[in-house]
Amino acid sequence: MKKTMKRYTAFVPKTLHATKNLTKKTARHVTYFLSNLTKTMKRNAKKIDKKVASTIRSIGKKRSRK
Repeated sequence: MKKTMKRYTAFVPKTLHATKNLTKKTARHVTYFLSNLTKTMKRNAKKIDKKVASTIRSIGKKRSRK
């Protein structure tokens, strides 16, 4: 459980510090929460990425028309 939690919190020092002294039950809940959060963030990142890409493409098209 702690290993999986480390995987999600490795880039966030404060979160990693907060997860140090948890009981197994709490650790399970926290890991579940973090994994869901990570999934959501990845999904949102993809959406943002697509929007940015399409915007850049459209800017490129407008420039080429002139």
